[in-house]
Amino acid sequence: MSASLLEVRGTEIVDLIADPIDEAGLKQPMCKLTNSDAVGARVEVINGQGQLTQLIERGMTRRKTGQEKEHENAFRSHAFLTVHIDKQMLKVPGAGESKNSKSASDQPQRVSMHLVDLVGTAPSPTAPFPTAPSSTPLPSPPLPPP
Repeated sequence: MSASLLEVRGTEIVDLIADPIDEAGLKQPMCKLTNSDAVGARVEVINGQGQLTQLIERGMTRRKTGQEKEHENAFRSHAFLTVHIDKQMLKVPGAGESKNSKSASDQPQRVSMHLVDLVGTAPSPTAPFPTAPSSTPLPSPPLPPP
């Protein structure tokens, strides 16, 4: 398994997990988008949930924030976490097949999952999920039948 974490700031695509490229540690490397692939993005191998959590936490500290009407420290960009899961199925040679022949099932297969955090969302220790303004009542869930 591997993962990358990118930030889109207008027309710029920034790699949030790569090491900063300036001495102050504030400027992150840029990537280019080619055929839906982020060229130049760092992809880290992940060996467990803890490593994925650390990657996300490290990248999110580098994400740009700014003041907004409702939130003092809101994100000013979109963030894209991509998790790649690679698998390889080896086919056992059967009758009529040589040990050196490769089939389509011998080739590695990759599944990618993209999670997106949109601009304007703000982290909040007291409200883990977005809430409606206080003047807007939330609908009540339906009651189960008697």
